[in-house]
Amino acid sequence: MLRLRPLRNLAIWWNAYFNNLRLIGSFIEDGVMVFACNYLRADGLCGAYNLLRPVFCHEYPRLFGHFEKPVVLPDCGFKFSPRKLI
Repeated sequence: MLRLRPLRNLAIWWNAYFNNLRLIGSFIEDGVMVFACNYLRADGLCGAYNLLRPVFCHEYPRLFGHFEKPVVLPDCGFKFSPRKLI
């Protein structure tokens, strides 16, 4: 998908407009685009947690259940924590 400029530009626009993300890097040969969240505060917490948080943040990583396992890049700051079922 990244090799096709119109689709790449659409993905960049979509994430900027709907998810408030900015592109910080891309590896076209690997099919990877790296985005940073504009809601992330200096203390590492979400500045839009209760109000404006994008849908994929609510559903992550469950949203990706039909795709390959999400990869967390080094120095990302995001961690997976298993939920305790009641």
